[in-house]
Amino acid sequence: MNSAMLSFSLTPVQDFVEAARTVRDLKAGSWLLSHLTYQAFDRARTLEGTAVFPTPPPSGQGPGSIPNQFVMRFDSVEDASNAEEECRNAVQARWKEIAATVHAALKPGFDAAFTGWDCDWDAQIERYWDIISVVVPLADMTPETYEALFGAAPTGGIGLAEQWKIMQMLFAAKKHVRHFPGNHGTKRHKCALLGRLEQMGPIGLRDADRFWSTEGVAGFSREGIYLGERDRLCAVSLVKRFSGLDAGLSSLQEPVMDTAGIATSAWWAQVKGQLPQETAAFEEAVESLQSELGGGRDTEMRYLVMDNISVEALARGTHFERTPEAIREQAANLDAARSSLFSRARESDMSAPPRYYAILSLDGDEVGKWLGGDKTPLTEGYHSAVSIQLLDFAGQAEDIVNEHRGVLVYAGGDDVLALLPAANVLACARELRESYPQFATNTGDSGPASTASAGICILHYMQDLRTGLQAARQACDQAKDWGRDALGVTVMKSSGSSMSTTVEWPEIAHMARLQQLFEAGVSDRWVYKLWGTVPDVSDSLLPDAVGLMVSHATRRMEVSGPVAAEINRLLAQTGDAKENLRGYIQELWVRLTDTIHQRHLQLAKQRHLRPEDLAAFPSKSGKCFAQKVLDEFCKYCLIMSFLTRGRD
Repeated sequence: MNSAMLSFSLTPVQDFVEAARTVRDLKAGSWLLSHLTYQAFDRARTLEGTAVFPTPPPSGQGPGSIPNQFVMRFDSVEDASNAEEECRNAVQARWKEIAATVHAALKPGFDAAFTGWDCDWDAQIERYWDIISVVVPLADMTPETYEALFGAAPTGGIGLAEQWKIMQMLFAAKKHVRHFPGNHGTKRHKCALLGRLEQMGPIGLRDADRFWSTEGVAGFSREGIYLGERDRLCAVSLVKRFSGLDAGLSSLQEPVMDTAGIATSAWWAQVKGQLPQETAAFEEAVESLQSELGGGRDTEMRYLVMDNISVEALARGTHFERTPEAIREQAANLDAARSSLFSRARESDMSAPPRYYAILSLDGDEVGKWLGGDKTPLTEGYHSAVSIQLLDFAGQAEDIVNEHRGVLVYAGGDDVLALLPAANVLACARELRESYPQFATNTGDSGPASTASAGICILHYMQDLRTGLQAARQACDQAKDWGRDALGVTVMKSSGSSMSTTVEWPEIAHMARLQQLFEAGVSDRWVYKLWGTVPDVSDSLLPDAVGLMVSHATRRMEVSGPVAAEINRLLAQTGDAKENLRGYIQELWVRLTDTIHQRHLQLAKQRHLRPEDLAAFPSKSGKCFAQKVLDEFCKYCLIMSFLTRGRD
């Protein structure tokens, strides 16, 4: 019998998931994409398909851990082709069912504002997904096919590894044929989240403004999910936002921390434990205010970090045109409760609530090569074993993120995306890396270890979520460019400035120690002064000479009293705390110098650079090396200080 393989994927992935204004949007997009992919996956299994990758998740784990691509084997080409069509139909049918549920919920209020608001709704829903699939008969996977695709004949004939590579190559070729739905719009303004689609509502700026600010549209809310006045959305974005109204996606109705809640969650847990009376009074004042406002927000923690709690600030961006006096009174009560809480926190030597949070993106390194047999010999059941490992990792990732008071957006395949308090993100990243599975153990091979790289972006809770997601992704790419198995960190300040650094995973232990020192009260003013000298450092200075500058900069550090005792405790030292701290910082400088030197040598060798390009990766004795290391050292220290404070 001529068996065949089916590879199936639903796109766009990144554009759909990251078109988010809120954390709820982000989670809904990820979950909805996995849910739709699972419809196809489950349909293929009912048609007698055998999962090659991934393995079906356990019944309790649900579809949220399903990656957006799967591969199935069928007994015949006809069965595979039939399954391909059935999978497409299953996705579209479920997508339209969810869209119909959302449309029915929106219709009464939206019709009252403008009866033709849903023009082009069905067309946007119908055309949005680009479903990519390919069926390849195993009989066509010949040495000649392999050589035509890869330019060289397979060394040992066509086995599991070669079949996988042929499938992935043909799938990638089909994926590169870009889906273009064409321009079928009606000259309305673009969606605030998915800019290539038109928003619902009337044509014309004034009419659209009137529609989206009408009561029943602005402020529309169901099951804790709401529309703000700025949320001028297309059909796809509306379905994504309110997909939790569908019975099969009701878990999306559960409360989700917003970015302010994530930024302050670790701080709030500490304060609540030490100041129960003041935090209870604050929560009571928040509940009273939200009762007057009619709810509509995900968490109350935004009131901790608002610059001022006033009627104008509360009404901004909402559907309230007039604010009754009762709201003014409740706002004043909340402001007083917050002031009392902050005052008691200061008396207890606790900092103000942080306003910055972290986006963590972790991605497995060279997973395609692991699945294709380039890293380890493939055996029967290898892909299933790897899939089980990744499913286990997804479950562990959720527990780890929750333990660090974060929000897991997704953990599917080898990818993790999470939002966390800035102070907790390094520890969370390290635990995720330590939990990442070792694929070589599936073949009994003692070859190379499977690794993962990650990117972290620290940003203000009011900054655009989409910008932060892009920066976290870029930091992860930077870590991979640095040689993989590394961590990239970027801080985006609300002032518009930013700074980035990349380190190897073992360095996190030292970063955590430095973070503890800053938490203990060590000032970072010496770092800012040192950083200001970077442009003036001669490009011919050697690292030892610049190391003396670092030593000199730390001479003026102020260390006394309880801070000194805490420094010695953290460093496990006795004697003069200031000298112990200076010695630790000097060790940090030497270690960073050696690390960058070795990394530059490795990168120059790996990339087979021409002599004229080697200047980008100077060794210790090279021109500009010390200047580069000093810049990295200062950014390293300042980022750790910023992670500790979580605020400007």
